[in-house]
Amino acid sequence: LLRGHFRTRVKAQILLTYLRLSVKLLLVHPFRPIKQDRVLGFTVHCFDYRTMHLLFRVILLRNEYYFETGKASPVIFDCGANIGLATLFFKWLYPGSEIYAFEPDQETFALLKRNVEVNHLTGVHLYNAALSDASGTASFYVDHAKPGSPRMSLNFQRMPKDAITVETVTLSDIIRDQLAGKDLDFLKIDVEGAEDAVLRDLSTSGQLKTVKEMLIEYHHKI
Repeated sequence: LLRGHFRTRVKAQILLTYLRLSVKLLLVHPFRPIKQDRVLGFTVHCFDYRTMHLLFRVILLRNEYYFETGKASPVIFDCGANIGLATLFFKWLYPGSEIYAFEPDQETFALLKRNVEVNHLTGVHLYNAALSDASGTASFYVDHAKPGSPRMSLNFQRMPKDAITVETVTLSDIIRDQLAGKDLDFLKIDVEGAEDAVLRDLSTSGQLKTVKEMLIEYHHKI
C-alpha cells in the first residue's frame, strides 16, 4: 500500500478501513457473523466476512488490480467477479468506466447483482456464466457448505466438491458483440484454472489484439 500510486489521504483511508475490518473480524465476527459492511463508500454484502477481508487485502492493500489509463470511461472486464468487490474497486477507481463482470455460480451471482444494485452502479453488465473456449454448458465445481468460495472452478481438481451445470461463454464473442471495435482497456482474469482456455480463445479468435492490458491469476499446479 505504501509503495502504491494512491495519494497519501487515500492510502490512509484504505489503511484505516483495513484496520477496522480486521478488528471486526477478530472481535465481532466470531460471536456475531457479519454479512455486510461499508468499503470505499460502498455497501458490500458478503457470504463470509473472512473471505471479504481477504479480498480487500488483495485488491486494496496489495494494489493487485490497480491500473492507470488516460481514459475517463475505460472498458474493463472482471472475469471471476465473485461477489463484486473488484467491480466496486474499478468503479471507485474510474467512476465512468464500463464494466463487464462474469460469475458462473448462481448463488454468488445473485449477491454480485445485489451489490451492484444496492450501490446504484451504472455501466456494469453482469453475466451469470463461466468463461471458456467454447459456448455451451459445463460442470462447475462448488462447495455448497461454503457459498462464494474463491476456489470455485470448472476444474474438478481446484474444487473437488459439488458439481452444478453452468452456461459457458467465450470472451471473443462478448468482445465482438459488445465492444463494436473498441479496445478492452483492462482485462482481469481470475477464473481458477480456466485461464488457459480463456487465453486460447482470445488467441485463436484474433481478439487478443483488442486487449491493452491484462492481469491474470494463474494456477500452475493443476
